[in-house]
Amino acid sequence: MWCAQDNDGVNDIDEITKGTDPFDPDGTIEIIGGNLGIYDAKKPEIEIKLSPNPVKDWTQVRLDSGQYTLILINNLGQELYRCSINNEADLNLSHLSQGIYYLWIQDQNSQRKTSVKLIKS
Repeated sequence: MWCAQDNDGVNDIDEITKGTDPFDPDGTIEIIGGNLGIYDAKKPEIEIKLSPNPVKDWTQVRLDSGQYTLILINNLGQELYRCSINNEADLNLSHLSQGIYYLWIQDQNSQRKTSVKLIKS
């Protein structure tokens, strides 16, 4: 169980699919939320609260209200997991090796998107 959400006091597991490439079909990688320097920093399109980070086993994702797609990507750009959530989810990362991962988040209604670096300790 990678992604669980709790909106009504009961944990629901959303469908998790693998194998879908979050990048363009021609192999182009879209950089989302990356900063080039202190003057290039801008507010992300989606407000995200991720706690704890670095993460040992579990981390909690909190977003504005809405429906979101979460995609966990390793440092090679490979999609590891995908799920749909409302505005809150608990992510189980206990089975992953230590390292750096990226959580790609897209609002299913407005198509706004952002990403955040996850550190697995």
